[in-house]
Amino acid sequence: RFMHLFGVFLRSHAHFAEALDLIQRQQQRAPKQMLLDSLARWTSEYRKLKRFLELQTVFIQFAKRDDVRSVVTEWVADKKAPKDAFKPTFFSRLEAMMCVMGVVHSVVKRAQSSSTPVLSMIPFYLQRIEKTLILEEDEPVAVQDWKTSFRALLEKQFADFKTVSIMWLAVALDPRFADLSVFGVSASFSDEVWERIQDEHLNFKALRLEMNGLELSKEREDVSKALVSQTRQSLVFASRKLAVEFKGDPEKIYSFDPLSWWQEMSEKGKADDNFLE
Repeated sequence: RFMHLFGVFLRSHAHFAEALDLIQRQQQRAPKQMLLDSLARWTSEYRKLKRFLELQTVFIQFAKRDDVRSVVTEWVADKKAPKDAFKPTFFSRLEAMMCVMGVVHSVVKRAQSSSTPVLSMIPFYLQRIEKTLILEEDEPVAVQDWKTSFRALLEKQFADFKTVSIMWLAVALDPRFADLSVFGVSASFSDEVWERIQDEHLNFKALRLEMNGLELSKEREDVSKALVSQTRQSLVFASRKLAVEFKGDPEKIYSFDPLSWWQEMSEKGKADDNFLE
């Protein structure tokens, strides 16, 4: 709130904005404007935070002006600014918050990539964010409170996260993430996901047979169930093997194409075409 208010203030008070530009030039910087919140841009908070940290030395000098100090003091009294605005502790909090917002920004940019299968990566992205929200003993209380609020917001947004859904089916069929235990789900939950996959597989196979005037016999059903079980084992094995590769080169997890993997397995006769479809 304070950073947004400060940006609005500068844009409506030219002499303050000019003073800030002058300090930037004196520090041999190209003058930059303050960034404001934008409801249309997921990353506006990150960009605003980054800009404040980029101009940290500029703001510290700027805040020494009597007229700026007067404005900030008034805002603090009105609870529009923190008591330590533009002081080292203020920027320390921003740096701690940046560790979280940097990951959120990265996740958003990755998810917006047209080459990234987003659905099966949701648990992976959430896990990355949750790791940054772990409370650290030496961080400011204000940062811990902010992290706690952020985590509560995530839990509310994804309240039904641990219920079997089409997302978890996509995750289980993605060779990068097929070992669902890495996301903290129970063995019974994984079994439930694969029971759903098996049902979908059998329904699809029955429909294809029906289109050819045939029906899904007990023998064919048993063969299909065995295939599902075998596929599950192969996927879990593949995910554990890939995890070793990704550990050595983390960027590979983003460029890896699960559909190409399935195509390759199908061509080698190691995957049923029904799964690929």
